[in-house]
Amino acid sequence: MNHIGHNYSASVNIIREMSIVALGAILGATLRMMLLQLPLLNYQSLLLINLTGAFALGLFFTISPSRFTRLFWATGLLGGFTTTSALAMTALQDFPSSPSIALLYLFVTFYGGLILFRIAGKLNHHA
Repeated sequence: MNHIGHNYSASVNIIREMSIVALGAILGATLRMMLLQLPLLNYQSLLLINLTGAFALGLFFTISPSRFTRLFWATGLLGGFTTTSALAMTALQDFPSSPSIALLYLFVTFYGGLILFRIAGKLNHHA
């Protein structure tokens, strides 16, 4: 294969991977927006979303799927489902007069997510 053919093939592969991530992200973000409509406070809904996403990611990473499957589910869908920008905005908007509660919320979200990620990985590893 000549140099031009190789570049074309690599470009097509990159476009295919970006499309897979984009499709997953659209679905993940849509699911997040649907769940944010639950009759909970904004920070409770977002906490549930981020912790659930961390658990799902932990389960997912123990099955070692193909690159395209990882791109769709982990980078795309779960990347669109969970979001640190929404997390930061929630902490700022819902707890403007209580920085200590905002920090506690951020702490529980991040460390709770890490703990659930590890638990899910261990559960899936033993299955």
